[in-house]
Amino acid sequence: MSQENVEIVKRIVEAYWRGDVEAVMQDLDDDVELDFSEVRGPYRGVYRGPEAARKLVETVREVWESITPLATEYIDQGDKVVLAARARFRGRGSKVEVGGGGMGAVYTLRNGKVVRYQQLQSRAEALEAAGLPE
Repeated sequence: MSQENVEIVKRIVEAYWRGDVEAVMQDLDDDVELDFSEVRGPYRGVYRGPEAARKLVETVREVWESITPLATEYIDQGDKVVLAARARFRGRGSKVEVGGGGMGAVYTLRNGKVVRYQQLQSRAEALEAAGLPE
């Protein structure tokens, strides 16, 4: 099941990068929790349920015209998948490109659906949150 979980997370991440909100939503559980409480910035907080998740994804995607992945790593941890990624973002109105730095996240899956997503500032923080050594 864990390789299947990695494939589900890859599908979500790729859909998010191309701005396909509907494809992102297909793999989220009805009780999904998106935890952004450990990150800096305007989206800090915890979002519960599909509607809150949809609104968050749509809000973030409204700001960015494009997100270009630079490096992506998926680490299989059974019912958890750790994501370490770097991406470049282009502002929708300004066309300014920012980013290139890294981020980390932990996806928790149950029965083929994401039940929890935790965004973190770095790969190291994501590994720690998943109980893995760096």
